[in-house]
Amino acid sequence: MSLRSSAPIALMAGMAILLSSAIGFCDTPNLQSEEGFNQWFSYYYLKPDPQRVPEAIRYFAGSLSEKYPNSRMPVAAFLAALFKADDALTGKVFSDISADGSENSKVLMVNALWLADTVKSRELLGKAKTQWNTPLLSGIIDRKNKSRADNLMEAPIQSPLILDMLWATFFATGSPEPIERIISVLHLMKEGHEMELLVGGAADWSLASNAQQHQRVYELCKAKLESSEGVTKELLQEIVQNAGAKN
Repeated sequence: MSLRSSAPIALMAGMAILLSSAIGFCDTPNLQSEEGFNQWFSYYYLKPDPQRVPEAIRYFAGSLSEKYPNSRMPVAAFLAALFKADDALTGKVFSDISADGSENSKVLMVNALWLADTVKSRELLGKAKTQWNTPLLSGIIDRKNKSRADNLMEAPIQSPLILDMLWATFFATGSPEPIERIISVLHLMKEGHEMELLVGGAADWSLASNAQQHQRVYELCKAKLESSEGVTKELLQEIVQNAGAKN
């Protein structure tokens, strides 16, 4: 299979919902459908909708988590990006999920709180330890409390899953940093070895796909092209040219 084939990076990384094809921005997506969840998730940064976060968590945990197991940590990264920026939202969502969330919803919250790694999220992880005391949740919380999450903006990108988590962070915030990190491993598509080749190919496909679907990704790639060199410049040039024809 060509690294720049029609197969989505979501399949390479085992996460079939992050980069769904042919989805577009919708003001009020239906969060009780996979397509609606994808729209809400992928375009959140264009129209932040924090009031619907608990609803989104319930739908994902109940309908998509088992279908797309490798999407769990990227969705947790999306939530963590929201929680990092808003302690009040973190507390509200925690209370809401505590009240009537399923065990799967609470597992997702534990992962999101751990990834957020703020004073508030660590406080709530401690609270979860005493309130969410099923064997599964207690075990997960105990494991999380033994280590701190890596900072996605600093940790090495050693797998396509980390790329998915970076995309999820971008979808939540619209921040340029995740895109810049993804571009930083683009050269591995031609210069890497073993797993690096997969990471580079995943970065290439996901940038090409999202530059066509998201104007902001296209603009960030175009801006980065000016300061890029070598293989990165060559690949970015192709991404920008192809996306430009559709934007």
